[in-house]
Amino acid sequence: MVDTACPKDDAGYSIVTGAVRLSIEATGAWKAIVDQQIDTPIEEPLLPGMTPDRVISSGSFYTVEVRGEGTARLYRLPDGRRILRFEGFATGENTDLFVWVSEAARPTTSLQALSTPHVELGNLKSTLGTQNYELPASLPTEKIKSVVIWCQPVAIAYAAVALS
Repeated sequence: MVDTACPKDDAGYSIVTGAVRLSIEATGAWKAIVDQQIDTPIEEPLLPGMTPDRVISSGSFYTVEVRGEGTARLYRLPDGRRILRFEGFATGENTDLFVWVSEAARPTTSLQALSTPHVELGNLKSTLGTQNYELPASLPTEKIKSVVIWCQPVAIAYAAVALS
């Protein structure tokens, strides 16, 4: 999969499909992490308190580098937690896709998404469906202007949502 020495940060990526045989040759301490793309639709339920009057902001996904569809809504629950919810969501398949919230008002390029302050909420749960992500309590709501689906192996923004 990676047939050259690992780069300086001691990580290597390979994107392949179908059956794969993994063989590792290394000296010293090492760790292997195998990520798998999840393209099975996920349907997470509404959480208690996710009502229309609790929506802080919302928007529709648009394509940056790869197709993006669906909506995102940011809720403030009665207990104070903030939950980002994707509904009718779909994007292209790949491994190592992440959900970012960003200070960019409407990122339209990968460079703009990368160069604007952002917070990673975690791995994208699935490339299809309805899913919830909790925001860190320390993140000020007023700094959240958009959501970006980021692909780490190729360092591009797949899709984004401008929140208003």
